[in-house]
Amino acid sequence: MSANQQDVQSVSHSTTKSELGTCLEQEVRKSFHLCLPETLHRDLVNCVRSEANINYMKSKTVVGVVLSELRDRIPSISNIMDGILAQKETFQSSSDLSHCEDAIVLKQHFEEVATCRNSSNQCASLLDENEVKVKAHLEGLLDILDNADSEICRKVVEEDDYMAVHTLVLYYQMEVRVQLRLVMLQIFGALCGLDAKVVSELKDSVLPVELARDMKSDTTCSRTFMYSCLVLTMLFSTGEPLPVGHYDHLNEEFLRFLFDLVEDPPADDVVDELPDRVIPVILAFNLHIQVPDENPVFTVLSQQATTNRFLEELMMLVNREVDPVRILPHEPHPSNSFMKFLSDMYSRQDTSKLFYTNDEKVLIDILLRHIQNCTPENSQCTECLSVFHLMLRNSCYQDHCHHLKDFQQVFTNIYLEDDNENTIKDKLIVKQIWKEFPHLFSE
Repeated sequence: MSANQQDVQSVSHSTTKSELGTCLEQEVRKSFHLCLPETLHRDLVNCVRSEANINYMKSKTVVGVVLSELRDRIPSISNIMDGILAQKETFQSSSDLSHCEDAIVLKQHFEEVATCRNSSNQCASLLDENEVKVKAHLEGLLDILDNADSEICRKVVEEDDYMAVHTLVLYYQMEVRVQLRLVMLQIFGALCGLDAKVVSELKDSVLPVELARDMKSDTTCSRTFMYSCLVLTMLFSTGEPLPVGHYDHLNEEFLRFLFDLVEDPPADDVVDELPDRVIPVILAFNLHIQVPDENPVFTVLSQQATTNRFLEELMMLVNREVDPVRILPHEPHPSNSFMKFLSDMYSRQDTSKLFYTNDEKVLIDILLRHIQNCTPENSQCTECLSVFHLMLRNSCYQDHCHHLKDFQQVFTNIYLEDDNENTIKDKLIVKQIWKEFPHLFSE
């Protein structure tokens, strides 16, 4: 055999061995992938969650990062890592909760609450219950809602037309022990974070009325009062209409109570925390009322002896561009609460002149800055232009014409922008201002 023939045979033999090795490696990977336990990803997440004492979402992120890093750094096991990562999607899409420990425990805690709710001689029996035992069930419920997979919690909560949620509301209405009510308020907050539909169910229940009663009966800066404010803000934050019957309690008297708390906080509010909790309730309540002239918020505001503190806090929110009502992540987001409040306030003659002149000039400074800094696709530019338009109509702006030339320049710039869906509203407002106030602005 010639040297060339030997070389060819050697190369052929080497290639065959290489191909065979590759095939064997692929088969091993495939076999290993097929042998992966179906719950391996979930088990890893639960192990991290238990050992590190962090919630489900953080644990899932940790597991995902580790598996992805192993896949990228060790190519020989990439298929295995991909197989484990793929289980995440499979598990999330599954509707079977019968083998999910969190779902089972969550249902058990809800059933215990239902047992308390359905006991004979309800109020008397609840008072006689072992408070430690009841609190343990409620805290267990809160722990699952805070730390488990939110998708699992959603599926459990929505069963039987949200029966568990309504049972908890009725239990809260009956329970008188402060410590238990405090835990339930935290549970309501966690439930609101799950899904917009849960918020709607709670909003339409007796809970908002019950929270308003609680707040009026406790004017101290207690934890229950603060949590009541927070939950009520969440319930109002969607801007959805309230049941008609709620207005028997969520009325002008209640709104006056809130405004009075802002202007004259109780003596124990040594860190001025209470206005920061009460003002979002007012702003959130205002979101669902669409006709300013029929709005009880501004009827009460126009009758207040003093509104200085409230208006100062409102202006600070506008300046910081932080909406205290936008607590929940659910889509679609409602209107910006403080911009809607300003718009409604300047839509009425009896509230459009509440700001002192110097304070109103500061507000105009803020609006101008926002308009100048906004990109065309930013809806806040439209909101600020709308508020300024209403100020021109109903406030004392024409007495001082603060930043008149600056606004004219801004209007011109907006008008010269290219036409698109993001600029059309702004241009319409500018044209209307030019039309209504030609003695102040010109095209």
